[in-house]
Amino acid sequence: YYSNIPSHKAHVQYLLFGYHGYHALVPWMWTSMILMTTGAIFLLIPPLRNNKTLLPFTCAMIIFGVWIDKALGMISGGFVPSPLHHVTEYAPTGPEIMITLAVYAIGFLVLTILYKLATQVKEEVHG
Repeated sequence: YYSNIPSHKAHVQYLLFGYHGYHALVPWMWTSMILMTTGAIFLLIPPLRNNKTLLPFTCAMIIFGVWIDKALGMISGGFVPSPLHHVTEYAPTGPEIMITLAVYAIGFLVLTILYKLATQVKEEVHG
């Protein structure tokens, strides 16, 4: 908004308020901002920051908020509207969602195996 150049404003306007009737990413971006702001406030207040039961949820809020912002806002929103101001909204298809879930599942499987190996090595070293 600071430059007042229409092509620069269009992306931010689409993400935060909608652009000429298109507004698929608006709820996602506001959710992202609310999650990140709430998480940051929780980390600034010492009693909330030191609460061991609340801390994992606070961290998850920030991580999920950043993930929404960077994945949907920066990648998808960066191309909408196009340089010619044509809006094509994107929604992932079923195969794309399944591939993404499979990649995350494989990542968690590898992480689980590595944790098991690390704990076995630690038990052998420390007895």
